[in-house]
Amino acid sequence: MEVTIPKRSGPRTVLVVKFPVYDNAGNIASVGAILADITDQKRAESHLAQSQRMEALGQLTGGIAHTSTIC
Repeated sequence: MEVTIPKRSGPRTVLVVKFPVYDNAGNIASVGAILADITDQKRAESHLAQSQRMEALGQLTGGIAHTSTIC
């Protein structure tokens, strides 16, 4: 699960994995969790997606310009 945590320095995105912790009898004794800050990864993914959209738009406009000069 991804959770966004508001901070003064800007929001942070954290990946949270929760899992049961069992006692010797096999009963759930508690819940464990692993948290990983993935803010930088999410930011990089967003920049990559934006770059890909801009590249696609450039190819589209280049194709339209090329087609209109031929006709």
